Amino acid sequence: MQRDNCERLKKTSAYAKGMMLIAEKKAYYWVMAKELKLPNAYTAVLSDYMRKPTIKEVNVSIEDTALSVKVSAVKKDFRMKVIKIIALGQDGLIVEEAETVNNFQRWHYAYTARRNKINRIKVVAQDAWGIF
Repeated sequence: MQRDNCERLKKTSAYAKGMMLIAEKKAYYWVMAKELKLPNAYTAVLSDYMRKPTIKEVNVSIEDTALSVKVSAVKKDFRMKVIKIIALGQDGLIVEEAETVNNFQRWHYAYTARRNKINRIKVVAQDAWGIF
């Protein structure tokens, strides 16, 4: 586990150094560093990496003829990239999927056409670093 953490920290450090070479990203992280009272933009990148998105709520219900899914997700202090809702069939294959790149606090999606084929719902929150 310690070896994994060391490798993860190396990757994080390399990514942070790369972000400092992109003016737009560096400016964003400087703003975040000031807001969070961190010493510099580099430290803000490291903080961003360590804070993963959290799915706060998933509510699945049947409303009229639709299977309704309401999702709420957050990432403390930093931006999220996307929330995906994936509807899976009995065989585990994707029946339908949808995503939003905003409206993370309260997103609602309704499956209507293939509602009866849906067996399971999977919710994925993703930040700039990847899927969590």
